Amino acid sequence: MSFRAPSQGSVARLRSRVEDMPVMAFVGRLTTRFLVVNSVEAATTLAAKVFLAGVPALFVFAAFAPEALREELVDSLRAVLGLPAGSLDEVSRVHDAGSHLRQQTGAASAVFTLLMAAQVARSLQRLCRRAWFVRAVGFSPRLIGRWVLCLSVWLIVLLLQSQLHSGFGAGAWLGVVVLFVAWVLVWWWTQHLFLEGRIGWWPLLPSALLTALGTVGVQYGSHLVMPRAVARSVAEFGPFGLMLTLMSWLVAASAVVVFAITIGAFVAEEEPLRSLLGAPEPPRHIDPRQV
Repeated sequence: MSFRAPSQGSVARLRSRVEDMPVMAFVGRLTTRFLVVNSVEAATTLAAKVFLAGVPALFVFAAFAPEALREELVDSLRAVLGLPAGSLDEVSRVHDAGSHLRQQTGAASAVFTLLMAAQVARSLQRLCRRAWFVRAVGFSPRLIGRWVLCLSVWLIVLLLQSQLHSGFGAGAWLGVVVLFVAWVLVWWWTQHLFLEGRIGWWPLLPSALLTALGTVGVQYGSHLVMPRAVARSVAEFGPFGLMLTLMSWLVAASAVVVFAITIGAFVAEEEPLRSLLGAPEPPRHIDPRQV
């Protein structure tokens, strides 16, 4: 039996039929959204900026904060990362050296470090714009105000993580619900802030729900993975192993945020949710350099 290769016309017809299938069309549009967002690069960039700018800003805050806030910060970091108490001994010693750090740092250096942390907010804003196809406008002083406001709110949320995990003392099971609701509100408000109200509140809800679900999942998953990962890294690399593990955790958490926001924006613009939520119709053509 001889084998005949399909003609170019039959291949073209088959490709057209596949592309016309609803599932394939849906996957194609979602893939295009991921390409516009540049998901992998966005996740690694966000993780790097949190590690290089956000983490030092936390140390500066701890150096100038009262003792009660420093202790609350350490407890909240432990709750977020799922680490046992002993693994944060190095962090606690740095926090306890607050007076020495204040003398070495100075007010000018502290302000510079906090301004560098604004790069984290800038990366989040760029992610939201790309996920929603919102074109960037020129730089204005109001942008800095939004970044500072976002970082301030996120710092408060971080300080409350230990209390949220325990349901404010009511129990761990209630803490799951309280933590999820809190993250929904935070991600909902964060998107609205960075999109400058150009997307209504209701279309932003799917992204807020998905991102909150991913954030809570990462936090509780960390309780299963991080203790062993930190112990193994510290045994192999010493205190530097904690930093390596933290960077890996940040990359994973950032990837969850990027994909959740992107998928949420995409789903909100697909029928029937688009009509239900009043989401805008996505543009047919978009230049990623303009968002």
